[in-house]
Amino acid sequence: MRGMREELAPLLAVQGEPGELEALGLLAAGRSTDPVVLVELVNGAGDRQQRVVARLAEAAAQAVRARRPLWIDATWLPEATALDGTPRGLLEYLDVRIRAVLEGCGATTDPQIPPLIPVLGTAPSDRVLHWVRMLGERHPRHVVVRARRDPWLARRNLVGQLLRISRTTGVPTRNMHLLLDEGHLPAVTAGRVEDLLHTIQVLTHRIGPASVGLLAGSASQGDADAGPRRELALWEALSARSPVPVRYGDYGAGVAGPRLETAGGGR
Repeated sequence: MRGMREELAPLLAVQGEPGELEALGLLAAGRSTDPVVLVELVNGAGDRQQRVVARLAEAAAQAVRARRPLWIDATWLPEATALDGTPRGLLEYLDVRIRAVLEGCGATTDPQIPPLIPVLGTAPSDRVLHWVRMLGERHPRHVVVRARRDPWLARRNLVGQLLRISRTTGVPTRNMHLLLDEGHLPAVTAGRVEDLLHTIQVLTHRIGPASVGLLAGSASQGDADAGPRRELALWEALSARSPVPVRYGDYGAGVAGPRLETAGGGR
């Protein structure tokens, strides 16, 4: 298990709050022990949204300079989300903003490091996949597919879903990172470990992704004391039997799922 810890950097999932985005500067030193950072975007209105985008672009540019681009997850947002009246997809908009920050500060960056790594759900629309394909044509990059446990049935066709994403975006499956998101973890059971192990075995055999990660959290909204770190216990049980290294993912001080109400009540 020690070798697995050393081979894959851990994952830290944060939400697009201004304070959390500012704190990302502390993680951008470029050391192999620093976590990969996944930023979840949730709906906000007007000025707040623009402040978040500006700070996100700054944090993402710093991460690019550290050779560890942020994983950006916009799957909680309505697909029609647009900023500054642009008809482009949100990920493309952020990609352009990050490039502008890098160019504005005259930073010298590795041309192989993209401004961001897009995070997709398991069943993105053709329009979202088109946007991701356009990003890849501008600057080749890996993609992340986040497979949430709810609904569980979504994982039963995961191989077919990943092949569709690969075919439509032009990203080879070897350049896909699979993130198995267990959400809030009330308990670690043998059945849950077996389900995850089976999923990983099938995907390793049929897909061969760039990496496999496990994301989970023990805290619930309003908890004063999160108690035992059940996500760590689950990861340890899974890593001990997995045929491939499993990246450890943590919600940190946050909780699984968006903390903010989305505009119009949608997710």
